[in-house]
Amino acid sequence: MKRLVFFYPPRTPRDAFWLTATAGIVGGLAIIWAIAPLTGLSLKLGGTAHDGFLELARSLAEDRGYIFGPGEPHVLHRPPLYPFLIMPLTVLPAWALRPALVIVQGFLLGALGMLLFRLALRLFGERAAQASLALLLAYPWTYWHVKNPMAIVLQAVLYLALCETALFLYLDEPPEPQASARHWPRFDACLNLGLLAGAAILTHGTMLISATAVLFLLFAAGVWRRSTRLAATAAAALAIAVFMVAPWTIRNWRVAHQFIPVTSNSGLAYFAGNAHWGIGGPRVKPFGDDIAVALQHANIAAARRLDISFFGALDPQLSAELDARAKQHMRAHPGLVAWKSLLNLMEDFFPLFGDAILSPKSSASLVLSENALLSLVHLALLAFAALGLRRLAPVAGVSRATAAVALAAPVVIYVAPYLPFLTYVGHAQYTFGTMPFLDAAAAVGFLSLLRTSPAPAGDNA
Repeated sequence: MKRLVFFYPPRTPRDAFWLTATAGIVGGLAIIWAIAPLTGLSLKLGGTAHDGFLELARSLAEDRGYIFGPGEPHVLHRPPLYPFLIMPLTVLPAWALRPALVIVQGFLLGALGMLLFRLALRLFGERAAQASLALLLAYPWTYWHVKNPMAIVLQAVLYLALCETALFLYLDEPPEPQASARHWPRFDACLNLGLLAGAAILTHGTMLISATAVLFLLFAAGVWRRSTRLAATAAAALAIAVFMVAPWTIRNWRVAHQFIPVTSNSGLAYFAGNAHWGIGGPRVKPFGDDIAVALQHANIAAARRLDISFFGALDPQLSAELDARAKQHMRAHPGLVAWKSLLNLMEDFFPLFGDAILSPKSSASLVLSENALLSLVHLALLAFAALGLRRLAPVAGVSRATAAVALAAPVVIYVAPYLPFLTYVGHAQYTFGTMPFLDAAAAVGFLSLLRTSPAPAGDNA
């Protein structure tokens, strides 16, 4: 088939990068320049809707420190990597800021598309790689994430890069090496893995668990294959990640005099989740104050609501008290924690589930329509992904078991840390990082229905 432009249809990861970046930039600009003015949607930039990341970036650019606004306390509940990334954009005039943000995040989306294409190409061949990329580009909420000043796309890119680097290292490392030199870690591999893990951890608090779990899985794979070098590389990568995150941990200690590896706020998030579902106390009413009810669940005085900004406690002592009470509640009620985790899992992928059993926080038909569409899209994607996992046909040199673990394990590792704490946020933000793995599996399932066998990897040389 004749190629329409130099990167379509994509044949290489480079093609995938340019195709995805172009689509992301065009889609994001279309939202802010056409859809938003016509519909009145997505007009806001910054503020609580975007978790204060833009405010932090502005404060950094103005050399006021890591704070939300002049005279406010140091912030402990937002990770630093994304505000530092977009800090240079905040010096632009107001009319140029959001288009510039779309362009930057469009290129981040291009990196995500490139990594997804390379992953599917290595495991299943060219046709599966093209189908995977098509699914990512067909996911409408991708473009909403591109135009918002939040770390969602960056987090997804770094997590996919970490998982992919670990997988390729595993595939390329022969089992039971004989040479004594193979007992030492690979310097390039452990450096790449460590930097990716450290960067991912600095995008979101849950990545501390997820990135560490990926490296532990690689270490376990090395032990299982009796590959000392593979296990040593994973251990060295973890040490590098710790070294990379350490300056921020030290900063938190100096600010709060508490051990906070990356971010605080797990306690408040936990009780906000309880309030969302009405577990162990009152449920948040439609248009109610989530934070006020969360404090009620935690038996914290209502007056402390003033110490909370952008969904996080600015007072380190309040944050520590909430964390301690959350841990106490989790230990006392493990069954409720498991039940809430299941509810959060269902709502994160199927927000219509939450609308069905709760009074929607917004009665706007547009919100319900979006939740219904999002739920249907996720249902179809998961159905095709499940079919793909059953009908895996990896290329030569990749076992079915390896391919299955490579696609399923990252989804579980990414989602699991969210579930006891964080409830659904608009546009399914907490599941976006799983989309590349689900897209790859769903592409295999879709192609199996078309009776199209994946192209051998050698066809792409």
